[in-house]
Amino acid sequence: MSFLSGISDLFKMTPPQTGMQKDSSSAAAAEKILNYMFGFVHDKKLVSGIYGQYGEIRKLPAKDRETACIPLFFLLEDFITKNNPPIVEERLSKEELREQVKKTIPPEEMGIGFRLIFLPKLEQYCLLYDQALRILTTAEIRQMGALHAKEGIVTATEKTILEGMVLPTGELDIPRLTQKLQSVSTDDFTGAFRSLYGTLYKNLRAAFDPQIAESAAKEAYEWVKARYRDQDIILRFFEGIPENVLEAERIMFLSREMLEKQVQERTREVEEKENRLEVIISSIGEGLIVVDRNLVVTLLNPATSRILSMIPSELIGKNIVNALQMFKDDRQVSQDAHPIFQAISRRKTVIAELAENYTYQTAGHTKFPVSMIITPLFVRGQTTGAVLVFRDVTETKKLEEARSNFISVASHQLRTPLTSMRWFVEMLLAGDAGAINDDQKHFVMRVYEGTDRMINLVNLLLQIARVEAGRVKVDPTLLDLKKLAEEVYVSLKTVIDQKFQKVTIAANPEPFPAIPADKDIVWQVFQNLISNANRYSPDNSVIAVSIEKDKDMAEIAVKDSGIGIPENQQSRIFEKFFRAENALKMVPEGSGLGLTLIKSLVEGWGGKIWFESGQGKGTVFYFTIPLAGMASKEGEVKLTV
Repeated sequence: MSFLSGISDLFKMTPPQTGMQKDSSSAAAAEKILNYMFGFVHDKKLVSGIYGQYGEIRKLPAKDRETACIPLFFLLEDFITKNNPPIVEERLSKEELREQVKKTIPPEEMGIGFRLIFLPKLEQYCLLYDQALRILTTAEIRQMGALHAKEGIVTATEKTILEGMVLPTGELDIPRLTQKLQSVSTDDFTGAFRSLYGTLYKNLRAAFDPQIAESAAKEAYEWVKARYRDQDIILRFFEGIPENVLEAERIMFLSREMLEKQVQERTREVEEKENRLEVIISSIGEGLIVVDRNLVVTLLNPATSRILSMIPSELIGKNIVNALQMFKDDRQVSQDAHPIFQAISRRKTVIAELAENYTYQTAGHTKFPVSMIITPLFVRGQTTGAVLVFRDVTETKKLEEARSNFISVASHQLRTPLTSMRWFVEMLLAGDAGAINDDQKHFVMRVYEGTDRMINLVNLLLQIARVEAGRVKVDPTLLDLKKLAEEVYVSLKTVIDQKFQKVTIAANPEPFPAIPADKDIVWQVFQNLISNANRYSPDNSVIAVSIEKDKDMAEIAVKDSGIGIPENQQSRIFEKFFRAENALKMVPEGSGLGLTLIKSLVEGWGGKIWFESGQGKGTVFYFTIPLAGMASKEGEVKLTV
């Protein structure tokens, strides 16, 4: 029984066909497989090279067509399994793709070349080893004669799994062998075949020119390699060949396989990272845009398209300044002033909050306020672009405006009666309504002090509301910071002298360079910090004010030796209405708004504020002012109330 007739029984094929019929049906099945595979690719231009080769193959005679189609199958399989939608119909693994092909074109309809790809592992072994053994036996018959070759096979298979399983022609008796293999392991089968092949190969080398045996082995290897790019199929072929046969080919294949596996593993890792990154970017609710060093958009997330009402093609590949109009205080932002350009050119992260009044304009010419953060990207120390993350803060702005308006209106409504109360109390204390005794005067004085504290609280609330709403006018003039600190000290001298405290003010260098800044705003910061140092420090203590240069900043420090700030409360010190427990005990009166206000002021002019403190060890507050000074700003009101 020949291999072809045996394998037909194994797979319940249709009745035997003539050679011409087999060639024709094999070619038709091969074309059907490739046409089905091409259907997975949305744009044939992406596989135009493969498609062109396929066109040439279809011109070949039927007998050559299946063999020529097999390499194209593996090329298409690689392309389909390594790409994602929308390039291909769906993301599939190699195993999933082959299962789909088998459902459409059953293996029994395929020619023997294609069928090998879709066979279970055992049948693949049988087919591969049959081919290798047949080529080697043919060489033996040619050199030794059929009788001698048959005796060699009988001897080599005696008392093995393959005993009686090799036909005189050198072909495996597939039906009988398959039935027998159901009770043995695949390893036992490959081991038995390896031993048989090794014996026949050794006999052929010993009896004749060694090159004859080597050529037969290489012919079998080339037959497999020429048809199948699948590494698993080639590896199974080598499993049945002794290690001393095809040594160079085996080493080359295994080295290439190892390298390809490393490449595949690395590619898989990269794809997984890219997929994770894609999922993360797609899930971000804020807009995300990536630009290169020339401000050309290279990537954006779905939220960007949704927020801007723009499709990706309207932005990708275009200069972001031209494609997406940005405004600040209703004036269009030029490229040099654009936050993204600033981040790339300065190599620093740029943060633009709601108060800076940046707006984007959608495709429908609708403007909306945004807050954003732009971070430059670096590769080997070189700036390659930037990432912009922005969000529509329309609702936030409405809430802030409503809150500020409420505070402003409420504060104004409170100031009027409080001012009247203070005026009438002052009249009572002055005796305008008649003389009052000492007890009455004591109680009226308490009313006066309470009213004064309430007016100060309302004034602070108004100042904070104005600053947070961006309504404060900034009018820079050249300021001598040391002189300003001395003026603040003079204004507080009465309360400082009451506690017999000493204030020192030093500048380095002396004289310190004048800085363009708004006097009222800087005064407020100095006044708050020196006043706090006075209130929370003991009698006869020293309050030290120092002014120094730190690169492009003026760094001011106000140091006291007071009660300090407990470590577990330091993170809340700039919160509205928050006061540390030890501060409440020492000075019950206080609003908890002063530090909130000055933090907004310092950050508003582009500076920083921080502190160092320990409970019972005093506190040092630091803040910075750019030596370049403050930017002028048109506002509705001054800071002072």
